[in-house]
Amino acid sequence: MKNSTLLLEYLSEFIANSATRRVKGYGTVGLAHNTIRTYKSLYMITVEYELEKAQ
Repeated sequence: MKNSTLLLEYLSEFIANSATRRVKGYGTVGLAHNTIRTYKSLYMITVEYELEKAQ
């Protein structure tokens, strides 16, 4: 269970610090909005899995 907690903490921290921004003339810097959305989905699926596994 400790490893899953570390994974969830890492994902949460990574998502919180994954800013996207546009730089004029260069396009985007950082992660795309869809990539962040995918990471959030992964986080929620992992949380649901852990809750189901704990029962």
